[in-house]
Amino acid sequence: MIQPCFKTSMTGVPILKNATIEADAERMLRDYNPSLLETPQPLNVEDFTENYLGLRIHHQNLSHNGSIWGRMVFYNSQIPVYVPSLDRAEFCSVEADTVLIDNSLEDERSAALFRSTMMHECGHKVYHKQYFRKESEPSMWLTAACEPIRATACRQADIVGFRSDGRHKLITDNDWLEHQAKYFSAAMLMPAPMVWRVYDELEIGENMRASASKESEYDFIFWLTSIFRVSAYSAEIRIRQLRLDYESQNGCALT
Repeated sequence: MIQPCFKTSMTGVPILKNATIEADAERMLRDYNPSLLETPQPLNVEDFTENYLGLRIHHQNLSHNGSIWGRMVFYNSQIPVYVPSLDRAEFCSVEADTVLIDNSLEDERSAALFRSTMMHECGHKVYHKQYFRKESEPSMWLTAACEPIRATACRQADIVGFRSDGRHKLITDNDWLEHQAKYFSAAMLMPAPMVWRVYDELEIGENMRASASKESEYDFIFWLTSIFRVSAYSAEIRIRQLRLDYESQNGCALT
């Protein structure tokens, strides 16, 4: 397994450029399955998680209303989960190196969100164990025994809730952690070289300039969702990250 090297801030947040995350993702994909960088295709997220990163995958009700989609558990912990039959939260023992996915994402209609969530939590595993090693991080939940739970608690807004193309201000440690995990997820699910290949082979850029409209961008989004099994929103974010959207390709001012 490829082990990325990076420096951290005083609080343990990795100091990473988006380009570094792109490079790390490509190195991991090449090490895991080189064909993923030869032919545009969907990543087997469960196999990558279990057999490359060596993580366990468990499904739970992570909240009473489905607001928490995923958790990366770094150490043996007591994690609060919702028990419908009792209509209350109870603590569940979870082993270290476990990815918890909310049961609401098991529905086939949520397949793309499941994939993004899985790789988002893998991003936390790759980059953020040192951050969650701290004993007094305010974002950690506490058990009844007042022991810190060293695990993430990622909500919809963390995974698909805002554009990570430079227009969202990153201020707090949590902002940076979630941005890095989200960017890693996009780079793994839609590797830049393969997105560019789709862009070139479908002549998206030429069509954008010829039509003078965003219609070709919508076609591009459709093809990315079909090929990589991601949501339309994730595909839109990705083409903006790579500056392959209509505005960037035609020199329009971003709004």
